[in-house]
Parts: sequence; structure tokens; C-alpha cells
Amino acid sequence: MPERRRAVWLVPLVMLVVCLTVCLARPAPADAGKKISSDVIGSAGGQASSSKYAIHDTFGQDPIGPVATGIDIQLYDGFWSTLAVAAVDTEPPMEVTEFGALAMDAEIYLEWTNPSDSDFAGTVIRYSTSDFPGAPDEGAPVSGSEGEFPGTPGSESVYSHISLINGTRYYYSAFAYDLSRNYSEAVTDSGTPFDGVPPGGVTLQPLEIGDMAITLKWTNPSDSDFDHTLVRFATDDFPASPTDGSPVPNGSDGKFAGSPASVDSFVHTGLVNGTTYYYIWFAGDEVSNYSIPQSVSGTPQDVTPPDGLQVTTAQAQPDGSIKVIWMTADDEDTEGVLVRYSLDGPPGSISSGSPVPNGADGKFSTAPAARDTFHHQVDAIDTTYYYCLFTYDEVPNYSGPHCVGARSEDKLPPELSLSVFQNPYLTNYLDVYLVGSETLVDTSVHCTVGGTGVDLNLTDATENVWMGNYDLYQTGAMTVYARARDVKLNYNEVSHSFSSTLVLRADGGIARSVDGAFSVSVPPGAVKTDSYVLIMGEDIEGQDLDRLGITRSYSVSPPGLSLNGFVEMAFSCAAGTGEPEHLAVARIESGVVTPVASFLDTKRGLVLAYVDELGTYGLLSSPDINTPVYGRGDLVVLQNVPNPFAGATVISYEIPRAGHVYADIITIDGRLVNELHRGLMIPGRHDIVWDGRDANGGKVASGVYFYRVKFNQKTITKKMVHLR
Repeated sequence: MPERRRAVWLVPLVMLVVCLTVCLARPAPADAGKKISSDVIGSAGGQASSSKYAIHDTFGQDPIGPVATGIDIQLYDGFWSTLAVAAVDTEPPMEVTEFGALAMDAEIYLEWTNPSDSDFAGTVIRYSTSDFPGAPDEGAPVSGSEGEFPGTPGSESVYSHISLINGTRYYYSAFAYDLSRNYSEAVTDSGTPFDGVPPGGVTLQPLEIGDMAITLKWTNPSDSDFDHTLVRFATDDFPASPTDGSPVPNGSDGKFAGSPASVDSFVHTGLVNGTTYYYIWFAGDEVSNYSIPQSVSGTPQDVTPPDGLQVTTAQAQPDGSIKVIWMTADDEDTEGVLVRYSLDGPPGSISSGSPVPNGADGKFSTAPAARDTFHHQVDAIDTTYYYCLFTYDEVPNYSGPHCVGARSEDKLPPELSLSVFQNPYLTNYLDVYLVGSETLVDTSVHCTVGGTGVDLNLTDATENVWMGNYDLYQTGAMTVYARARDVKLNYNEVSHSFSSTLVLRADGGIARSVDGAFSVSVPPGAVKTDSYVLIMGEDIEGQDLDRLGITRSYSVSPPGLSLNGFVEMAFSCAAGTGEPEHLAVARIESGVVTPVASFLDTKRGLVLAYVDELGTYGLLSSPDINTPVYGRGDLVVLQNVPNPFAGATVISYEIPRAGHVYADIITIDGRLVNELHRGLMIPGRHDIVWDGRDANGGKVASGVYFYRVKFNQKTITKKMVHLR
């Protein structure tokens, strides 16, 4: 090759080496990835790039040969040159991880972790209120920097999206990008901000306790979102939540609308004094987030006493008592009146003096504007008694005293009562007792029995009991009489009649009451010794038996008299009330009424009973009583049981009236084997046991025997078989 041509080619070669050095030091074009326009490739020259190649400053020269792919192509002074450079980045980074949207009050807290790609440059977060944004340019950015958050690979980032609308759902999409602005796929999450923070609690002021009322006062919190205060209560313990207990009755279910830091109050009325009320306050916002509760309790109390009395007087009575009269004021709070007294002066307080003895510590339940009285049976005569009266309410609060006084006077005679007690062994020996309601003057006490004077001596000064002895040797109606005076010389007398009958042991006898309405028949041999039988009417017994159905009662004395058999008690039907068939004889002992078997004697108009002891007996009237008729029917003898028999057998019979009964056993040929009974029997059914022995106690032989029962001139005989 000639030297000249060789020199011509050396110049471009040198320039190419220089260009290679320069081009290798230049950065990759910033607009890589854009389509190259045709005018750049043409003769116009210029600069453009694509993902396959880049052309710079062609100076109007056309390319020479094919264009290489994936490398930088440079043309200088009308020549193309091909240089090896780094490939253009078209791969996006990985998505962010742990992306979350935490909803709060008007705010959503975003957090995420960036991918660990080495070319990671940042994250774009876009949001919408309708759906998740699908691309980095959809929706709206969450921040003023177009929602871009530059970062380092694998780092954690957070962001608070504030000033949101509570209750609105927000949709978020996060896109990671690299240095070449390649964007990852979207990672999404959503959240709805809400107000979940309650306002601060209220500030309580002391309760004002009143009569059946409590005044509540409080200061609302200063939080800007404070909306109302809820107040609830209970009577067993503090309510535990905004739905526990009961709302205070303010007409709004216990809610009090207010403004921040305002002062509020409520008067809770209609309460029960003495009951503890437990209150709890909750401050709430517009979505009813409630604060930590504040609580306090109180017990309403009536501290105001009722009005005093309108009228108060004290009046001495003829019997020595003092009558205290009062009238309460028309105050609906009045529950009662307390009355206290003293002999030294008016008792000015509820603890001074003594309560009047009314059985309730001096308290009298009453109504407003009511008039009441109390008879004070005083202990001292001719003595001034001072009374103070206090009205009180349910608490109780007591009014001031209303005081009056009166001097006791005795103008009534003493009450006197007589009792006669008979010795059951020496029946003619009587103890006579006189009891006075107050102290009697010794020299004024006088007593007679049947006209014969009896000396009475004081035996119990505390109870004013006087006693004397009297030997009874007469029969018929007798009167016990006594008179006496008290220390104020008030005079009184008392008398009572009773009957006395001497009953002989061998002959028996009949004792009758003074009024003739009651009698006691004693059969011969019923008493062991000759005895006086006394019959005293109910007046001398002093018993109130009407409430027990007793229309008349008598005491048959002596009650401890020993009897052999029975006696017959007979009441006249006229002494009772109601139909005769509903009357019965009853024993009365210590206020207890016990009916006994009774019979109605229609011919004589009597109600009969047969008893084996003396005492107090009465005529009982009751519709539940059905008394059988005395004497109706005849002797009835039943077949012995068992029959035949080997050991013993029972012979039963019935008689309609009291009378003598004879029963025996005879052989088939009429010989007497044994006498079973001989004596007086009362009406009704009776049983006799025969043990198969004769009169000497020996066992009889097997065979047929007869038993006979005789009553009131009638004899009934029946056959039986004895086996051995």
C-alpha cells in the first residue's frame, strides 16, 4: 500500500481510539427506552435512543452497515462507530411487603417494608375512596411529594395519612420503583378512620344531700370532641358500664348534652331516705366513646323536723289518771308523736324524763292534723306531772317540745274482787281472798260469808291482797261480801253468791247453782268421804270465755276431790244460745276449752255429761257440734269377738242412758260361772273382757256358754263357744 493512503487511514483510526475513550466514560442516555424518530436516523443528524440502540450526532451521515443491538452507536465526522456498553435496565423491583393501613381517629397509619433489590430507589403510594389505584399515576398521592417515599433496599417506612373523614373507607396502593423508574406491581390495603378515643372524664363536685333528693353537680371535660355526659345510678353498688344500673330520670335517658368545660347539674328527687344511691358519670363524644367513669355515692336524709303540735293539754281524771290530749299540724312529713313526762319539771329533750307507758316507748303513730289522747295511770296522787310532746318524721327528726302539766287527783273508788278456795280434804275449810286495785285503808276492810264476819289480813302489800279463813257448816245459797276504802277515802264494795251442798258418801246427792241453771249429781259411793260441794258462777271466776264459744260457766269445788266413778254435769239448755243439738259440756282449764262426751235430754231440757273429776265446766255452743239425744233407743248387746275363742273374748254392749248394768256368764243349764260387772254406767258403748275363767279363777272346760247383760229391767242373753 502506498505511504500516502496508509497515512489517510491512520488519522481516522487515531480518532476512533479517542472516541472510544470518551464514549466509555459517558453515562447511559437518560431517555433510554424512547422510540428513535426517523429524522434522527436520516441525514438530519441529532440524538435519540431506544431499548436496542442509541445514535448521537450523526452530522447528516447515513449509517454504514447494520445497526448493532443492545449497544451504544456513535458517529463522528460522518463515520459510524460501534462501542460495547452496559445493557439498559427494564426490570422493575420486587413489591413492597408488610404493607398495612391502620385506621385511627381521622387518620390512617401506613407502614411497609421496601424490597431488597439493589437498584431500589423508592415507593409511590396512591389512594382513592372508590377503589384501589391500579397504576402509579391513578388516584391521588398520599403526600405533597407526589406520594413518593425514597428509600433504601429492605428498609422499613411509615407514614400517617391525616385529616381524613371518619367513617369513609380509603383504598391504598403501593408501587416500588428503581433507578430506571421501573414500577412493581401494586400492593394494596384499605382502612376506615374512626373516632375511638373517648374524651377525658368529668370533674365531680360534692353531692348536696336533701330530703328524698340528691343534687348532682359536675364540670364537663375540655376535649374539643366532647358531646354529652351520661349519668346512671343503682342502690346496691356502682354501675359497671354505660348500660348498667338505671339512667337518672332527666327525660333523656340520663344523657346531658353540653359543651367542653361547661358546668352541669341535676336534682334527683323521689328518693328513699336512708337508702344509699351509687352514681357514675361517663363523658362521651359524638360517636359515644365514653371516658373512664367517675363515681360517688350519697344517702338522702331528711334533716328538717315536721311542724309542731297545734293543740296540747293535760287534764286530771277522777280515777287519778291524767289525760294528755294533742293535735298534730297539717304536715305531710309527720309520722308520730313522742310523749315524755317528769315529776321534776318539763322534760325539754327527747332523752329527758321518762316515756309514758304506752307499750311503745312513748311513741304514738299518727297522721297529719290528727287528734290523739293518752290516759296516764299515774303512780302518785296529788302530784304534778309535767309532759313534753315532740312530733317526729320517718328519719326521725324531732320538733321542739310542746309542754303541759296537770296535778293527779283520785276521785274513784278502788276496784275490789273476791275469790273463795276450798280445801279438797277438809271441804268445810274455806280461804277467802280480797284483792284491791290500789292500796286499801286497813280499818276500812270488812268481809262476811253467809252473814258471818271474816277477819281479812293484808298478805301482799304490793298486790294489795287480803286473806281470811272461814269454816263452812251450812248449805244452800250463800253470799260473800266485802267493802273497803282507798287512801283517798273513796269507798267501794263487792259481793258474790255461791251454793253449798253436803254430799254424803253413802247416799250421794245433787248440788245446784244459785241460779238453778246447772247441777251436779253425785251417785252413792262416788265420793270417799262426806263432802261439801260448792258451785260458783262465772262472775266469781272472772273469765272472759265468750270468744271461746262458752255461753255460761261454773266452778265445781273442790277441784281436787277424789271420786270413785263419775258424776253427772247437767246444764239447762236455756243457759246457752243456739239450737240445743249444737250444745255440749266442756272442761275449762287454764283458758283451754276441751269438749267432753255430751247428751241432749230433750224431756228435761238438759245437756248432760259424765266426768270423773270436778273443776270448771261450761256450756259450749258451736254449729260443728251434733249432740246425740239422751235415752233414745234401748239396750244393745253385740256378739262376742272372737267366737269361738280359746284365750279371751270381748263382750260389747250399748246403753242409751246412765244406769245400773249387770253382766255375767252362765252354763247351758243355767248355773252361774262368773259375774263380770255390777254397777252404774254412763251412756254409750262399753266393752267387757272374759278370760274363760270362773269366779274362783279356774279355767272353765270347753263347751257352750251364755253371757247375759241386764239394764233397766231388760235382759239380753247370747251364746258363745269356749275352746281349750
